Amino acid sequence: MENKASVLITGAGGFVGQVLTKLLVEQGYFVRALVRNRPVDFSHPHLEQICVPDLMKCDEMLFEGIDTIVHLAAHVHKALPGQEDKKLYYDINLDVTSKLAEMASDACVQQFIYLSTIKVNGEKTDKNKPFCDEDVPNPQDDYAKSKYLAELNLKRILIESDVAYTIIRPPLVYGQTAVGNFEQLVKLVNKNSPLLWLLGGINNKRSLIQVNYLAKCIEQAILNSAVYHQLLLVSDGKDISTPELIKYIAYLNNKKIRLFNLPPSFLRFAAKLMGVQQKFQKLTDNLQIDARKSMLLLNHE
Repeated sequence: MENKASVLITGAGGFVGQVLTKLLVEQGYFVRALVRNRPVDFSHPHLEQICVPDLMKCDEMLFEGIDTIVHLAAHVHKALPGQEDKKLYYDINLDVTSKLAEMASDACVQQFIYLSTIKVNGEKTDKNKPFCDEDVPNPQDDYAKSKYLAELNLKRILIESDVAYTIIRPPLVYGQTAVGNFEQLVKLVNKNSPLLWLLGGINNKRSLIQVNYLAKCIEQAILNSAVYHQLLLVSDGKDISTPELIKYIAYLNNKKIRLFNLPPSFLRFAAKLMGVQQKFQKLTDNLQIDARKSMLLLNHE
């Protein structure tokens, strides 16, 4: 199969990176996969794997012959970040992205795809009033702020160059080896945490995206002029409640979990007594995405 394009992926050994790398090489792309401490777990004639311990010190030679950069490497969101995490958000999510954008501009690649987060828009939505790409950003924590500042720097650096940028903001990404908030939720399910027992009566709506579908969205953005200089909000298109998500995770992990249908006022009181108000709020708020524009641009149904 003839190569469609040459793609450099940062964070190729990560949760999304592994799936995207495999998809692209199988679709005929040449992939230069940059990894740090976790290698891509397969080999392929179209795959070149390079260990780069520090992206701030990566060699400009890595960009030779590359058409599109897909920047996935990031310091991922944690529910209870420490001071070191807060610094790493800006060192990795902001500074590394800015450095790579400058190198991309110098190397004259055609496109820079940046995986951001819907948390740039905010932490929650009113029910049936989803986030859209025209909303004013409202990042609340250091993770979201670092991602938003990286978006701004990326646009500032590349707008004066011939490199087209595409920014993708996904919601919670789920899959078998997911990290971040989904990983934390899986752990709570596997422990049969009492915190989850209380959530049976929650009727919220949350947008999600399955990792294979996110990879497909990224693949369809590569060298797609319709998404040049565009912000894409992506999701599966089917919003579900937190109890539905908990039951789905329990089913996949062969766990039995009982959820009680309790009044929201009682739940808030119980969460306060248990000292888990912040966790409770994140589990029960609405967070919906209007992905229709993005799907049209990506030619998705």
